[in-house]
Amino acid sequence: MLTLAINTASQESAVALIHEGTLLDEISWESAANESKKVIPSAEKILKEADKAWQDLTHVFVVKGPGSYTSLRVGISIANALAWQLNIPLITTDVYAIWKHRIDPQVENPLIAVAAGRDFYIIEGEDGRFTAEELSERSQPMYGELPGANKPAFTFGQALTSIKIEELESVKSVEPLYNAPPNITKPKGA
Repeated sequence: MLTLAINTASQESAVALIHEGTLLDEISWESAANESKKVIPSAEKILKEADKAWQDLTHVFVVKGPGSYTSLRVGISIANALAWQLNIPLITTDVYAIWKHRIDPQVENPLIAVAAGRDFYIIEGEDGRFTAEELSERSQPMYGELPGANKPAFTFGQALTSIKIEELESVKSVEPLYNAPPNITKPKGA
C-alpha cells in the first residue's frame, strides 16, 4: 500500500508519502494561500526521492477539514482528481483525528483548537467560535493552531503512520468541511 497524503486544512500544509505504515518522506510548509503552487511539486519531489511514480500509488488520502475555504479546496481538488485519474481509493478524515495522533498519547484530555479566521478558533464537538482568551481559561492542555499551544510530538506524516489509513472513510469524492461558511455575495434581488 503506497499512499500519498495531503493536508491543506491546517495552518501548516503538508504532503507525505507512506508505504505499508512507514513514512517514506514528508514536506510541510506554513500555509500562505500558496497550496496551488506547492502541493503538486512537493508530491512530485517525494515520489521522485522514493523512486516511485504516480502510477505506483494505491491510495490518496486528504484531510477534509475543517479549514480555510481556498486552501482546503485546493488540496481536496487535487486529491479528488488524482484518485479519479489513477482509479485508486480516496480516503479522508477530519483535522481533529489527525491532531489526536500528533499529540503524545500520555497527554490527558487535550483541547484541540483550529483557526476559524479573524482570531477565532473552533474546537471539536462544540458549537461557536472562541477567542484565544476564552480557550486559555480552560484547564486543558492546548494543542492545534492556537497561539502558544503546546508543540505536537509528531508531524502530519508521523501521525498518519499511527492511523490505519485503510480503515478510514473511503469515498468517491471528498466534500470540504469548512471552519466557517464561505462569504459569497448574493446577486441583487435574490
